[in-house]
Amino acid sequence: MGANIPDGFRFKLFPGLLPILLSIVAIARPENGQTINRNKQANSSAPAWLWKLDVVIWFAFAVSIIAVGLDGTEVFRGLFLYVTSERVLALLAVAIIARLCLAYPAFLHAVNSNLRETIRSERRSDAFWVGLILTVVGFCYSLGWNFFFYRICYDLLPIFRSMRVPTRGAMFAYLGIAVLAGIGVERLAQILREHRWRISRRAVFTIVGLALLFELNGAPLGTVRGEVFPDAVTSRLKATPMHGGVIVLPAGPDFNHRYMLRSADHQRPLIVGTSGFNPPNEDRIELAIRSGSIPEDLMDLLEAIPASYLVVVTKAIAPDRRLDYETFLAREVRDGRLRYINRFDGSDDLYAVVRIEPDAKSEAALPFDPEAKSWSTLVQSDPLNLLGRFQPWSQALYRVHVAADGKLPAYKKFLSDVEVIGKNVIIGSADEQLKLDMNLQEFAKDLAQRSEFHATYDKLTNEQFVNKLFTNAGIPFEQPERVSLIDSLDRAEKTRGEVLWSVASNKACIDKQDVASLVTIHYFAYLHRNPSDPPDNNLKGFDYWVKELTASGDKTKLVQAFTSSIEYVEMQRKAAGQ
Repeated sequence: MGANIPDGFRFKLFPGLLPILLSIVAIARPENGQTINRNKQANSSAPAWLWKLDVVIWFAFAVSIIAVGLDGTEVFRGLFLYVTSERVLALLAVAIIARLCLAYPAFLHAVNSNLRETIRSERRSDAFWVGLILTVVGFCYSLGWNFFFYRICYDLLPIFRSMRVPTRGAMFAYLGIAVLAGIGVERLAQILREHRWRISRRAVFTIVGLALLFELNGAPLGTVRGEVFPDAVTSRLKATPMHGGVIVLPAGPDFNHRYMLRSADHQRPLIVGTSGFNPPNEDRIELAIRSGSIPEDLMDLLEAIPASYLVVVTKAIAPDRRLDYETFLAREVRDGRLRYINRFDGSDDLYAVVRIEPDAKSEAALPFDPEAKSWSTLVQSDPLNLLGRFQPWSQALYRVHVAADGKLPAYKKFLSDVEVIGKNVIIGSADEQLKLDMNLQEFAKDLAQRSEFHATYDKLTNEQFVNKLFTNAGIPFEQPERVSLIDSLDRAEKTRGEVLWSVASNKACIDKQDVASLVTIHYFAYLHRNPSDPPDNNLKGFDYWVKELTASGDKTKLVQAFTSSIEYVEMQRKAAGQ
């Protein structure tokens, strides 16, 4: 529920089906089934002006229909800028409640004469009314700006504005549902006894309790669990004097709450703390590390805050992002702005910010090779380097292959092509991007000179050649670039290799192949095989993820699926054993 909605977790607050069903039992069957005679004289004591209140209700109802449609418009000289829908609906609600408290309309055929008598009636307990009020008010509140109740409370009650998140109203509703559900279970036990079922009251409560546990297990709440005792790096921070604060990376909503728990142990200023909203510095840190290479600006920010120490939890970094972190850390250590202290518990790396803590001493060598490497070397050592900072170029190479061949590239051939393109492209160098772009263009030209390319395309005219590339890439023929590419070939202004690159870098091709290229490269990077290789032996898994990502747009699901797959976990286990 809400899985495909941005920030959908805010809508995943369904309390379960069983509490709602039990609440319906409580509402449908009064706790005390006795019939109370209606006071025939009660209506006679109703105010004589009650009809005037009815007129107000009908008038407010009519105006509310118009106000909902014309709210905030300039119609009738801006009347509905003042007679807003929430104000009219609030008046209507108050008038209806007042009318019911004075006397029920005759058409309701109610047992009691008005709402006050109903609430005081022995047929319903105080617990029932408390539960019902909490449920109704909480539900209306949880709808937020979509319902007039929240808007009118926001306008009239200044203290209400501090509540902010509408779903907090769901807490009231759940408390009310819990009370009603308890009454419903009690009533259910009474009903079973009335029908002479040989089930004790205790057994009914036990069965319902087990059913609730089963339902909660089927849709468990997401719980962030923290370690009871501080870890080694936390103890070290507690024992280390410092002039600034502490930053822990990676930062974000999936990590910060654990860091806040540990800050209660080391009692140092935590810069990546969060609450209902993030401090500005935390937002800037998250933006810097969100994707791609980590910029030099992050180091400037650490010094400006100021931060004394940086902790990098390496086991929490996504596999395809490790290179980005290592490149940033190696550069800052090399430039003398960070100083590596030590590694704790096998994964927590501690760095000192030299400008803030110039006297901090290094106790060990960097746990990774700080020397700059070429992309080809990195991919040879670990195909995961097809992702991360090099993902755009991996996808560009994929598009070249698809445009040329009309099918998915093969894993081994793809890696050998990466070795050619990435040779002498030094990671983190100033001309890294420029060299990769140039190498990719040269690769497309070279591909067009291969014998298999000539065998496929030499017999085609220039127009047929361009049409074939467009078909392979999934680009509609209506694209204006198609005619210009044909003309450039006819006039010998471009070679077929250059046209191949133009098609592969066309925006329509990039958009069309974005998801398929990403899924393919994840197979290459994590599983070191083609999507159709064993154990799949078909493209069903590949097609599933293309469809899933196209529908949801949530690419984080792909990383989670591959890193948690049995195949990848087994590969990691074997690599660790070696």
